Amino acid sequence: QQVFDGLRRIPGVIVYKREDFPEQYHYSKATSRVGEIIVVPNNEGVLFSQGNHGYDNTLPSMQAIFMAQGPDFSQDLEIYSLKNVDVYHIACKILNLKPNPYATAGSLNNLTG
Repeated sequence: QQVFDGLRRIPGVIVYKREDFPEQYHYSKATSRVGEIIVVPNNEGVLFSQGNHGYDNTLPSMQAIFMAQGPDFSQDLEIYSLKNVDVYHIACKILNLKPNPYATAGSLNNLTG
């Protein structure tokens, strides 16, 4: 508890206990790949000067731009929510390929416009 409390005083980070780690990160609470305490940088925080990643991808500043053009895309369509794991399923659809069901957690159903 002392380490957890000390880490929570660091500006620019959010600290979780494993049992409280949000589901959006897709880690099982029983996995050995996640420590007892997890430190996630917030939008302004930087843990290291190189190899920066691991930010919360739901933050607006972490969102990417995806643009597509062609016969399989409606003109002037804006999709407000697109996850990187959905791009695989978009590519399979326009190439008329059957997606591997074990490839990603993405889906065409995740697209909202």
